[in-house]
Amino acid sequence: MIKLVDVSKYYKTESTVVMGLHKVNLEFNIGEFVAITGESGSGKSTLLNVISGVDSYEDGELYIDNEETSYYSQADFEKFRKEHVAFIFQSYNLIENYSVLQNVEAALIIKNVEKKERIKRAKNIIDRVGLTSRIRAKTSKLSGGEKQRLAIARALAQNTKFIVADEPTGNLDSKSGEAILKLLHDLSKDKLIIIVTHNYEQVEPYITRKIRLFDGEVVEDKIIKQIEVVEENIIKNQNGVKNNIFKIPLKFALMNLLSQPKKTILILLVTIMTTFFLFIFYGGYATIKAVMTDFSSYPAYNGFDERIIITKGKDDQGNNISLTESDYDFLKSLKYVDDVIKYEEGLDTPLNFNNIDYEYDLKITSLYNQEPYMYPVSLISETDLLGGRLPENPNEIVISYLESYNKTKNNEIAEHLNASSIKLDANLKHINNVSGEVFKIKNFEIVGITKENTEVFGVFVVDDTLKDISNLYNVSEPKIVVKYNIEGESGEVILDRSYVGIGIDYSLKENELLIGTEMEDFISNLEDENNAQNIKLFYEDKEIQIVIENLDDYYSFYVNSNLLIEDSFPIYQYSLIVKDTTKLKSVINSLSNNQYEGLSYLLASENVDDNLSGDLLVISIAFGFYAIFLIVIIYLFSYLSIRSVLLSSKKNYNIFRVLGISPKQIQIMSGIEVIISFLYAYLFNLVVFILIKNLNIKYVSEYISYIKFTDYLLLLIVNIGLSILVANRYSKLLSKRSLMATVKVGG
Repeated sequence: MIKLVDVSKYYKTESTVVMGLHKVNLEFNIGEFVAITGESGSGKSTLLNVISGVDSYEDGELYIDNEETSYYSQADFEKFRKEHVAFIFQSYNLIENYSVLQNVEAALIIKNVEKKERIKRAKNIIDRVGLTSRIRAKTSKLSGGEKQRLAIARALAQNTKFIVADEPTGNLDSKSGEAILKLLHDLSKDKLIIIVTHNYEQVEPYITRKIRLFDGEVVEDKIIKQIEVVEENIIKNQNGVKNNIFKIPLKFALMNLLSQPKKTILILLVTIMTTFFLFIFYGGYATIKAVMTDFSSYPAYNGFDERIIITKGKDDQGNNISLTESDYDFLKSLKYVDDVIKYEEGLDTPLNFNNIDYEYDLKITSLYNQEPYMYPVSLISETDLLGGRLPENPNEIVISYLESYNKTKNNEIAEHLNASSIKLDANLKHINNVSGEVFKIKNFEIVGITKENTEVFGVFVVDDTLKDISNLYNVSEPKIVVKYNIEGESGEVILDRSYVGIGIDYSLKENELLIGTEMEDFISNLEDENNAQNIKLFYEDKEIQIVIENLDDYYSFYVNSNLLIEDSFPIYQYSLIVKDTTKLKSVINSLSNNQYEGLSYLLASENVDDNLSGDLLVISIAFGFYAIFLIVIIYLFSYLSIRSVLLSSKKNYNIFRVLGISPKQIQIMSGIEVIISFLYAYLFNLVVFILIKNLNIKYVSEYISYIKFTDYLLLLIVNIGLSILVANRYSKLLSKRSLMATVKVGG
C-alpha cells in the first residue's frame, strides 16, 4: 500500500519557485489498475516519480506499507526502487544488442537466480507475452509492439508488486495497444499498476481508477470499476536479494562482451596495441640489461651457472702466474668442487656443425638457434640421457634435447643413438684468434642426447676433447715441410701456418696427414714441372703419410690430435665446476683464502651494480622515468580510445541501474569488461612473441629472447594494473551521470 498525505513538491530555479505538486492526498493498493491523466505540465510525471521513489518531496508524507519515508536517504529510495518497482517505458529502455531471452534473463540475474532455473522462468514469461517465436532475435530487430511486450516481460521477471508504466501504448497501433492494455489489466489482479497516459479513451475499458491532475493538484479521483482490494503490502514477502558485489557484474560483463562483437573487437584492438607497446618497451630494457649483465651473451664467454674461472693473478713484475699440477690437485680437493677443467679454451668455443651423416638428417646448429657451446660431461649423468650413452673418447659428444624438434623427433634421435652414432664435422669459432682463422674438427660422433628437462643446452664432451682443442689453439707455428730431390740435389718447401689451415681428424692415424686437392696439385706440380723426385712430407720433423680428400678449404690440412700435443706451454686459467650453485660463494671464499682469484658469472650477474660501476643502475633509473612517462601516454591513449567505444553503450549501463544494479556494480561491470580485454590482449601478444622467438626470425627473435618468464609475469602485473586504472577512470565517469533522465516517467 502506498499513501500520500498533503504531499507537495517544488522546483527551484535561480529566480522562481515552480509548484510541481500541491497537497496531494492519494492512496493506492494491490489489485488496482490506475490511470493518471492531465495536460502537459499538470504534474503527472512529478507524481509518478515521487510515488516510485525516483524524485523527492518537500512537504507532507509518503507512506509505503504504513511506514513514513520522510527520513529515507537517497540510498533507501534507491533500494526501494530496485527491489519493489518495475518500470515499463514508452521508449522501452531495452538493451538493443541483447536477445529477447537475454533481456528477460537480465532481470533474473539481478535476483541471483541460477542459470538453469533462470532460463526456464524466462522462457515461461516470454511465452506469456507471446514472444516465444522471437526468443533468439536481437531486440533491435523487434517491432514496436514486440518491444513493448518484451518490456512487460522484463517487468514480470522482476517480480515486483508495483509496476509503473509510461505511455505503454504511445508508439503502438490500436490493435497492439489494446493487447498491451489487456495484458496489464490481467497482471493488475495481484499487483498495483499505475500508468501515465494522454489517451484516456483507449485505457478506460481496462482501468479500475482514474486520477486527473491540473496545476499540481488532484482535480479528479474516480473509481471506474469496483474491485476487491487485496489487503497486501507492496513490500510484503519482497525481501530484496543480497546482490553479490562481483558475481552479478561478472555475468553481465561476459554477456556484454559476447553480445556486442563490434565493440569487443574494437576494445581488443586498442588493448592489443597497448600491450604490444609494453612488450616492445620492456624487451628493449631486457636486451640492454642482458647484454650488460649476462656474460654468456658475449661470444667470448660461455657463462653457465656452475662455472668458476680461476687464476693466480700476477707476480711482482706484472706477469701472469701459471697454474701447475699441484694447483690442479689442490683445487680438485676443494669442498663442493665437482670437476676441474685444466684445458678450458674449448668451453669458450662456439661450434658450427656441418657435413652431417647423410644417413641421418640432423642440422644441429640451426636447431640450437645459435652456435652451441661445449660443456664438460661432468655436468650430466646417465640418468640425464634420453638415449645413447655418455662420451668416452675425444671424438664423442652428447647433444642436449633439441627444442626446435617435437618430442617424437627427439625420441627418434634417442632410439637411433641407442644403436648407432651420428657423424658430423665442426668449425671452431675461437674468439681469441686474431687472424680470424677457423679451426676444424672432422669425424665427431654424437653418441647420446639428453632429456627435455636438462637445464644446460649445448654439447657435452670429455676432458680429452677440451685438451685437443686447447692444443689446437696453442701449438706453436705448426708447419709442413715438403722435401724432394731435383737432379741429385735436395730441396724443401715450408708451408707454415700463415698459409695453411690446420684441423683435427679423429679418424687419422698418428703418422697420417689429410690434405685437400689444392695441396695435392701443389705436390703434383713439383713432380710434373720440376721433375722432383723422392717427395716426402714432414710435420714438426715427423714424417707423415698423405691421405687425400676433396676438401673445399684452400691449403687446409688435418692431423691426428696426438701430433698437436705440446706440454711446454703454460696454463694461466682453470675452470671449476660446482653443480650446487648455492655453494658458489663458499667456493670463491675458499679460493680467495688460498691466494686464488675466482669469477662466477652467476654471482657477477647478481651483483651487477658493483661489477658494472653503477652503469646498469643509471640505465635502470633512466628506464624507470621513461617507463612512467610511457605508461602515462599509453594510459591516456587506452582510456580515451576505450572510453569512446564504451560510451556508445552508456544507455545500457543506465538501463542496468533501472533494473536494480547499484552504481558500484556498474563500475565493477565496466571494469571487468576492460580487464578481460586487456588479459586477452596480453595472451595474444604473449603467443605472438613466443611464436616469433621459436621461428628464429633474424634479429627479432634474438631481441625477444631476452624477455624471460619472470619478465612476462611482470608484464602481466603491469598490464592488469593499467587495465584497472583505465576501468576505474571510465567507471567514475559513469557514476557521475544522473539516473533521473533515464527512469523519469510521465509527460
